[in-house]
Amino acid sequence: MRIKSLATWGPSIAVVALIVIGAALRVGGLFGPLTHDELSAICRLRFGTLADVLTYGVRYGDTHPAGVQVFLWCWTQLFGKSAIAIRLPFMLMGVATIPLIYGIGRRWYGRWSALLPAAVMAVCQYTVYYSDIARMYGFGLFFILSALYVLTRMVSEQRYTVWRLALFALLEACCAYTQYFCSLTALLMAVAALFFVGRRHLLPYLASCLGAVLLFLPHLGITLYQLTELKGIGGWLGAPTPLFAVDFLRYLTHYSYAAAVVSVVAFALLFSVQSVRKNLPLLVASLVVGLLPGIIGYFYSVAVNPVLQFSVLIFSFPFLLLALAACVDDRRHRWHAVLTAVYVVTMVVTLFVCRHHYTMLGKEWIEASAKEAQTAVQDYGDDQVICLFNISPHIMAYYDSTLCLLPQELVFDAARLDSTLARCPKSYLVCSGVQDPVMLALVNRHYPFLLRVHPCVSSEICLFSRQPSAEALCVDSLASFILERPLQPSAGEFYTLLDTTLADIMDDRYACVESFVSFCDTAVEEEKRPLFLVTELVCRGRQLDWRGMPLDAEMTDSLYSVLSPVRIESTVKHRGQMKHTRLKIYLWNPDCNVRSIPYCCRIRLFPTSPWMYSVLEEI
Repeated sequence: MRIKSLATWGPSIAVVALIVIGAALRVGGLFGPLTHDELSAICRLRFGTLADVLTYGVRYGDTHPAGVQVFLWCWTQLFGKSAIAIRLPFMLMGVATIPLIYGIGRRWYGRWSALLPAAVMAVCQYTVYYSDIARMYGFGLFFILSALYVLTRMVSEQRYTVWRLALFALLEACCAYTQYFCSLTALLMAVAALFFVGRRHLLPYLASCLGAVLLFLPHLGITLYQLTELKGIGGWLGAPTPLFAVDFLRYLTHYSYAAAVVSVVAFALLFSVQSVRKNLPLLVASLVVGLLPGIIGYFYSVAVNPVLQFSVLIFSFPFLLLALAACVDDRRHRWHAVLTAVYVVTMVVTLFVCRHHYTMLGKEWIEASAKEAQTAVQDYGDDQVICLFNISPHIMAYYDSTLCLLPQELVFDAARLDSTLARCPKSYLVCSGVQDPVMLALVNRHYPFLLRVHPCVSSEICLFSRQPSAEALCVDSLASFILERPLQPSAGEFYTLLDTTLADIMDDRYACVESFVSFCDTAVEEEKRPLFLVTELVCRGRQLDWRGMPLDAEMTDSLYSVLSPVRIESTVKHRGQMKHTRLKIYLWNPDCNVRSIPYCCRIRLFPTSPWMYSVLEEI
């Protein structure tokens, strides 16, 4: 009787529990500061009319379709632009994906097998985080699963009613209006469904697909412009590495060995060859739809322009979960109940312990930058504080439009920044969003005293001063010296300063290696030849990073000097990589001349913040 009760009510109780847990995990995200992506979308709402939003905020100002931007414009007209108001509909749609994927899995494989994808959807940080932020990811995931649910009902029940076909067409069009990877996934899903739709219903189904295409036609001009002119993100986003898939799997298990072991063991205990054979058509279709967007995105990113990120794979992610569910035995009730509970507990614990999820959400840098600038203005006066933010002034205006901001483009132009800071009369500078250590070193040269540092996601926020102060932090006390010695002239092409593995000089990857060389130049101006201070990172024979700083920096006390800081965590993405990665610092003299004579060398190691890349990388 007890076994029968478990088989009857167990899945229903479990899915209700998963919905409650999933909702509880997502509610906390409503109250965190807005991300740069969210603020960028809000910034593009500043145009007066919807037509202007479509023209300047979407066509020329974005690389995504107009759907979410149009929704935000309408929604904010009614409910305002507070973080809670903006995020609430996205969070609700994220929660709705849990019963949706359960309903799909139940009709495909059975009630117990459907718990596996529902559990992942409820507690994995991947789906929790992207359900909370007010961008296209939660919407697209909801529309994909809604379209798949309607399609599943039509195929399984063989009822292709007019309203179902119309709803499917509308949901497919919504996918296309949400994000281009979402539209690609919707297209692949519609094509895969052709193998499951019976001949008798093929014509109505094709008419429904045609309806989706017609609904998207008004957007075609914007899409063609974005794909041909903008092509992709580029710039800040690099092409994916061959280890992209491995890093994605590690992210899905919260970079935790415990979560990875529990996931693998649970799947192994539930795996059934008989289920694979029984569900083979659905398994193949799910794998094709689940994998192809990532494969297409990878090769497009390598060959044309980078577009592939973890976030854009969220639309095809449910199909990979459904492919896993196709391989498990739906009859092992007790195993399903126990292993689902163990998996959920493990993932929730690692969400807090390994990923520090809510701490990370509270460390968004733009709101923190505004608060630090406001505090500095209160402490030292508006006429004494200037801000260097790698943020559009339209975005910063969401928090404070009265701050004195240097032009954002100075962050990327060392010569202009140098001359601007040299002329700046203000005594205090708030700096954020400047990730290049070379630019930070330039700022520090003009404002040599560091008063405060706030480590945040994507940036560190620093308050610098021109005058000495009792509040100033002793930066030198934070550094550990790797090398400090005089140098001898050499006529060779390479002069090695340091060649060691990272594991030999540091305990973790959150560090900045700062190399400093001073030299005298005996050549007349027209005879000068290039000489470079090079920092190189090599892992198992593969070059991870190479940067050469020319020895042509400013002159002090009859000596020239050059500084080359490198953040290790920006290149080395996990601790295990450190013992196989060599740090090489050397002088490169391409013409083998000795006209520039090295005088002395100093190499120091500074600790850095683990929060910089914490959204997607191991903390």
